Amino acid sequence: MLTGIQAKRNLVIVVCPNPCVEVTLFVSRIQQGLNEEIQAIREPGGKGTNVSRILHTLRVPVVLLGFIGGYRGRYICKSLTNEAVKFRLLNHISETRCSYVIIDKNSKQTMIFRERGQPVTKHGKKRLLSILNKYLRRSSLLCLSGSLPPGLPPTFYAEICAAARKLRVRTLVDCSGATLLETLRARPYLIKPNLDEAEEVLGKRLKSDVARVDAMYKLQSLGAQNVLLSLGARGALALLEGVVYRVRVPTVPVLNPVGAGDALLAGLIWSFDQVTSWKQRLQHSCAVAVASTRMPSSGRIAVSGLKRYISQVRVSSQLQRGRWSG
Repeated sequence: MLTGIQAKRNLVIVVCPNPCVEVTLFVSRIQQGLNEEIQAIREPGGKGTNVSRILHTLRVPVVLLGFIGGYRGRYICKSLTNEAVKFRLLNHISETRCSYVIIDKNSKQTMIFRERGQPVTKHGKKRLLSILNKYLRRSSLLCLSGSLPPGLPPTFYAEICAAARKLRVRTLVDCSGATLLETLRARPYLIKPNLDEAEEVLGKRLKSDVARVDAMYKLQSLGAQNVLLSLGARGALALLEGVVYRVRVPTVPVLNPVGAGDALLAGLIWSFDQVTSWKQRLQHSCAVAVASTRMPSSGRIAVSGLKRYISQVRVSSQLQRGRWSG
């Protein structure tokens, strides 16, 4: 249990339109042909689901919105209820998708297989937006996280972001491709792409910090007010209120790297209620991401080491192009 953390704050809304059941399989060695698991974990998954579960662990009041269906959907609802995570998941798809994570215990190689998901019914979008509108009036922070299932247009997040802006609700976005490009038009408060997603949306490789910083400015010119670019084990870069930051994280034994980006976003949301400077917020968010890699499955963090990780995260700011301080 964390000490010194204030649980009192406005409700955080997390919209995850395309949750899944995530099955994590640990095998002794990934090989061609039969691979027998030595450990299997089945839990609610999807980017926004992971964010919600971690926020709940950090005692941040949160509600998860999205679409479910079928046996897997009922499983997700039961699991979140058992964890006491608040949710409004609407039964507007035929069957919730599944995601498979396979981890080689020997080489640490990770493979991910994800179903695309089933279409949302024609009434699903309207109902979700109606429920979301009621929650927006009780919140100051909205998180739009994950892919869109068939039946929802690429402009879905942009529509939500525009509605939130009218109510002065800050929107944090974690998506990719055409959905991200459309959402940028609605000027979200912050976006959190990883390197692959940034390269995809900009259509070019980003091989150096200089190229990545330029990319963040480009994403800002396309509409993002702030950018947090996750770089996995290499930490992160950020463009926040006109200042560029570089973040280096401690090296720890990794059990499962999947979902660390979701933990990064959850940690940033949590940090808004803990500290005031962007440097401190980046330390908190990256520490949560590191703590998530110490767990065997997504959506969880190793709380016991969190304070230590916060103290080990190093953040420097860029005074001039190519010149760092701190």
